[in-house]
Amino acid sequence: MENSQFKVAIIYNKNKKAEEGEPEDLYAEFDDESVPQAIKDALLINNFNIDILEADKTLYSNLENGHYDFAFNIAEGLYGESRESQVPAMLEWLRIPYTASGIFTMALSLDKRRTKETLLFNKLATPKSQLFKTLEDKLDSDLEFPLIVKPNSEGSSKGIDDKSIVQNEEQLKENVKKINETYQDSALAEEFLPGREFTVGLMGNKDGKIYRIPAVEIFVDKYENSKGIYTYEHKYLKEKQENSDIAIMNPELSKKVYDLAIASFNALGCRDFGRVDIRCNAKGEPEVLEINPIPGLHPDPEHVSYFTKACTLGNIGYTEMINGIFMFALQRHGLEDRINSSIRKRIFQTLEKSDKMCE
Repeated sequence: MENSQFKVAIIYNKNKKAEEGEPEDLYAEFDDESVPQAIKDALLINNFNIDILEADKTLYSNLENGHYDFAFNIAEGLYGESRESQVPAMLEWLRIPYTASGIFTMALSLDKRRTKETLLFNKLATPKSQLFKTLEDKLDSDLEFPLIVKPNSEGSSKGIDDKSIVQNEEQLKENVKKINETYQDSALAEEFLPGREFTVGLMGNKDGKIYRIPAVEIFVDKYENSKGIYTYEHKYLKEKQENSDIAIMNPELSKKVYDLAIASFNALGCRDFGRVDIRCNAKGEPEVLEINPIPGLHPDPEHVSYFTKACTLGNIGYTEMINGIFMFALQRHGLEDRINSSIRKRIFQTLEKSDKMCE
């Protein structure tokens, strides 16, 4: 089959304004139309036949009738605690191979508590925490204040504001109540880590090789009244300011951060690409906060898409980044030759250089 006949669906959720009565940040994880268009433009170097599909209630029939050979999935899903697994489930039902992680990993990673249980089972450091399904749940005696309280099944800093750090049980209950009622979700309270914060991008799978992308350090204290955390307001509503840059670490910390990121990526069964958020405790030791198997891919590196920013800092251009993700997905199905040979060579060269930057 010629590439011009190789049909690819780019699947995304379209960002829109929350309606009256809905949380202001309900659609924060969704993308504006520039993102799937930028992905399409990057993939067109291979002469694919590409459609952009919105992951709404028409998606299943559009996929079924579209006769697609592959899908590039960045959809967050619409409703429910396992919404990120909805599109992968549709694709597997229709036997359409796709980029990024599978059904189970998508569901697991969205549940912060279950993610922590998986990390702890694999002896990977993560802050101590407790899940509060209702206000009646009692605080564990071994959990120490200050705590940070956030929705258990949300991303993109949703539900995190300047009152999310709590110092006592009264403040804890206020946050649990807000999250239970606003998001219809359990609240996760975890011990607050006061150290440096990093986000680590990773790409790959072939023969178990994971390419490291230079860690980005987030300087949360650059925001006024940040209280040491990066809130939804900082991420989306404040004027743009430089609050992150390539992380400068000593060799010992660097090894610990990257090793922890890769081990966590593998523990959750992530594929093709992903981002691991890490913060250091009071002793300077890194611990995993969250794992995102489909981080944002906005073409503007100054947007809130830290994966794109990390790639930019690692001298990986947007075209190489998108085609690299797609190439690793294709490799899992023996189709890597679909990627233009010159771009394939360029991808490996840039990823090798990026990986060396992390040594």
